[in-house]
Amino acid sequence: MRTYRSAIRIIQAAALITLIIAVVGLIQLWRGEPEQVGGAGGGEPTAEGDRTLVPEAGGGDDAPVEPVNTKIVCFGDSFTLGYPGKAEDSWPAVLQTLIKVEVINKGATAQPSYKLLERFDADVLAETPGRVIILAGNGDALDNNEGRSLEDYQRDMIALINKAEASHIKPILALPLPFPGVTERIAEYRAWLQSYAAEKNIMLLDFKPTLCGDGEQLLTQYAAPDNSKYPSKEGYAAIAAYAASVL
Repeated sequence: MRTYRSAIRIIQAAALITLIIAVVGLIQLWRGEPEQVGGAGGGEPTAEGDRTLVPEAGGGDDAPVEPVNTKIVCFGDSFTLGYPGKAEDSWPAVLQTLIKVEVINKGATAQPSYKLLERFDADVLAETPGRVIILAGNGDALDNNEGRSLEDYQRDMIALINKAEASHIKPILALPLPFPGVTERIAEYRAWLQSYAAEKNIMLLDFKPTLCGDGEQLLTQYAAPDNSKYPSKEGYAAIAAYAASVL
């Protein structure tokens, strides 16, 4: 009998404790005390309006933002310089007005790729750009009236790309344009450059469809009136508009 009464007392005590816990919980709920959110490593919650939020790991306004260098150097031969027109009509100059970032024109006449390699440090690295557009090939095809071999062109272009990437400058390649008398050599350069850019995932610009359509010479409306081998002011403006649409 005593054992039965002891069991009854234990059950009654347990029921009383359960009732007390339930009452305390109801009181907390009535007072509006928030439930704690998160666990080990979760951090303290922050209030936003009527919600209780826990900051996401690695987030927040204090996370460092990597600066972006938008400056561009256009590096190449007469077609980059803007020959035979004025500097302010060159495609790099027009490109700057279109995309609203700093664009430096480092084109020069008679520039095979080995000469670009010689002046890369002074004309590209010294400007500390984020990107460099390299337009080379016409000078190589015309060098010493004989032209340079595809192998020589490949070696120098790869060296230019490697120098840019080693200095954390994004290289952008522009295909050389058709030119009277060296069309076949230019075609070789273009074919290799397209293949190499695809292999290395390098951005490629092709001005030929804009300036030449489906042909191998400049369209009349884009050819310089005094030297139809090179673009006119309108031709360089068309190049700039194309480049701006890609960049």
